[in-house]
Amino acid sequence: FLNFYGSLSSALQIDKIISLLGTPTTKIWPELESMPLLENFTLKTQPFNNVKVVFESASVTAIDLLNALFMYDPKKRISAADALAHPFFTERPLPCDPVLIPSLPPSYTKKRKRDESPQR
Repeated sequence: FLNFYGSLSSALQIDKIISLLGTPTTKIWPELESMPLLENFTLKTQPFNNVKVVFESASVTAIDLLNALFMYDPKKRISAADALAHPFFTERPLPCDPVLIPSLPPSYTKKRKRDESPQR
């Protein structure tokens, strides 16, 4: 999540995850109760999953794949092989040939990395 959310603190990262996925419960993740890090930490209450709201233009199968990938309980999370075989990758419109995807010039990538590097 560091790349996705930048350099946020762990507490802010957890807050962002809960805002997207809802508050984890022992019903959806039984091992949650036995996690020592949560003994002295109260999770924000977010009763519902917002994946469909955040990715509002995504297809039903895309939302299904995202929810399977974002599953709190690692035992219930989709495997990489199953994710690659998910119907999302065969639904229409099919992805275009990678040759047809525009690319950015190398100078853009270097400039962006420089802009994102921490200030000293």
